[in-house]
Amino acid sequence: MTKDGKLVVLCVDDDQDVLAQLQLLLDAEGYVVATARSAAACRSCLDEVCADLVLLDMMMESADAGLILARELKARCPTLPIFLLSSAGDGLTQNVAPVMFGIDGVFQKPLQPEQMLAVLARLEGGRNRGAGRPDVGER
Repeated sequence: MTKDGKLVVLCVDDDQDVLAQLQLLLDAEGYVVATARSAAACRSCLDEVCADLVLLDMMMESADAGLILARELKARCPTLPIFLLSSAGDGLTQNVAPVMFGIDGVFQKPLQPEQMLAVLARLEGGRNRGAGRPDVGER
């Protein structure tokens, strides 16, 4: 969290339109948003920003890039909540437990803002990771 208590959300997606949608939605709700368009940019951003949560596209550079990155991020920071953004359909969450992939949940595309904001509000209520460095924009 930032010094003034705002949740820092890192949004990772190779689709600029999705990032813009997330930025608008989360900014309007008072969250601090950092964005990255690739796995490499995400790693770099996390070196500079103390994110409280990551919203991560499942398919970026390759079909499983998001899953690979999620496992890497969980190994690096086990308490960091990671949610996949997926257009694979509900079958992903019906057939496989998110914890198997090192993630905390899945948001289906097209995104349902109310669902996402409800989850963020629950997480925000219990988080206190210290001050972040939210001055980083898109990578």
